Amino acid sequence: MSGVLSIFKDGKKIIHNLLKLRKKGGEIYIFDSFNIYPCNLQVRSEEIKKGLKSRILYKNMYSLQFIRQICKKFKKKMIIYPFHLKTNLKRNNKNIIYGWTEFLSKKKIVTSGLSLIQRLFWIKIY
Repeated sequence: MSGVLSIFKDGKKIIHNLLKLRKKGGEIYIFDSFNIYPCNLQVRSEEIKKGLKSRILYKNMYSLQFIRQICKKFKKKMIIYPFHLKTNLKRNNKNIIYGWTEFLSKKKIVTSGLSLIQRLFWIKIY
């Protein structure tokens, strides 16, 4: 699962369904931005375009602790792999919801028009 967990309001249900669909002995890999602090974020944004209708967007950022709790509940193990982009992503001025890279305190970060710092991780659940 790559970058789509954050579009679902109920991350616990999604991970539970993935575990049910997984073959015995199989592994689940999730790539997304996760909060390193013990808070799940649910962001509702409204993109305003000149002369056009506004567009409502949702972004959820689950905490790593939340994912750990789900794994513990379903008696699964997990490994967290931090992911650091080596390339620079340019801002797409036509769609500022897409992520881009910037430097903050001499470190490369991923952000977007939502002004969130997106810390990217691969999570292996087995």
